[in-house]
Amino acid sequence: MTIKQALETIHQKIQDATQLAHRPESAVTLLAVSKTKPNEAILEAYHSGQKAFGENYVPVSYTHLTLPTNSLV
Repeated sequence: MTIKQALETIHQKIQDATQLAHRPESAVTLLAVSKTKPNEAILEAYHSGQKAFGENYVPVSYTHLTLPTNSLV
């Protein structure tokens, strides 16, 4: 399963759960954890629509934040 497919599956589960709970889908934010993932995987997730990322350690997040700006467009 690709990262894009995994994100689509997760978003469908979020949509199903929010409908059951009678809550708007906007009430849920999927926070992707970039921990131990290579920059290529983070970029794939970003280009697949994932915009919120989390990281446990500040020094590691600096590595991910220094991705080339043109790759995020």
